[in-house]
Amino acid sequence: MAALCHNLAGLAHSRGEFAAGERWSRRSLALRRAGHPAGHPAIIADEAHLAALLHAQGRHGEADPLLRHAIAYFTHRHGPEHHEVAVNLHNLASVRAALGDLAEGEVLYRAALAGKRASLGAEHPDTALTLHNLAVVVADRGDTSEAYVLAERAYRILAATVDGGHPALAAAADNRRRLQVPS
Repeated sequence: MAALCHNLAGLAHSRGEFAAGERWSRRSLALRRAGHPAGHPAIIADEAHLAALLHAQGRHGEADPLLRHAIAYFTHRHGPEHHEVAVNLHNLASVRAALGDLAEGEVLYRAALAGKRASLGAEHPDTALTLHNLAVVVADRGDTSEAYVLAERAYRILAATVDGGHPALAAAADNRRRLQVPS
């Protein structure tokens, strides 16, 4: 039943129905906590999923500790360059940036980027998404020349790996255009 609730939460999340996803995620988490010992991987995965749903609803302060717990757990279990660590670092970076902590957001995005390069490769579209988000934070911090280099790299990877109408490619193109220094 917990797996079903987890999957329904994921479906709601993909549809942008974040409040409904949160309800399913909390149900899954309650069932897993009742059926597993504390610290079980399924509980940690559900906490990380709940954090993503909370973040999507603008409840960044609630998402932050859940993501930090997931990062600590997955780092201890799998090592710092594991994909689960990178995904949760990326999500925490997004939370920190949304809270206005650009310095920590940048550090976390850079760590996520290293993990995604190690686990997925430098040319993977998910690696490009982290590059893109890092470029946004670096630009917001005021370094538009580095941000452009990051945005250009993200755009090139996505242009080579995703469909021409993909929303991530459109976002990367817009970001690159916004950061381009006029000649």
